[in-house]
Amino acid sequence: MSITKIDLRKRYREINRVSAATFSETLAPPLTFVKINGEGAPKTAGAYRMIVAWLYGASYAMKFATKALGRDYVGPSLEALW
Repeated sequence: MSITKIDLRKRYREINRVSAATFSETLAPPLTFVKINGEGAPKTAGAYRMIVAWLYGASYAMKFATKALGRDYVGPSLEALW
């Protein structure tokens, strides 16, 4: 069985390529995201490390569950608003 891999970074390039040097507004299409909110300094908040580890674990579980159904994808980078 041949699995076609979809590259979500390339498919949604306009929302995955942002500049830290300039401000720009980007309209994102309706998509589903995994999101967790938090507060405190990420470098010192123990919850931040725990949540990032959970996000990676959850995203890989979703990826491999999808792969078992015959679909595969390259996921976008993890982003955090903390």
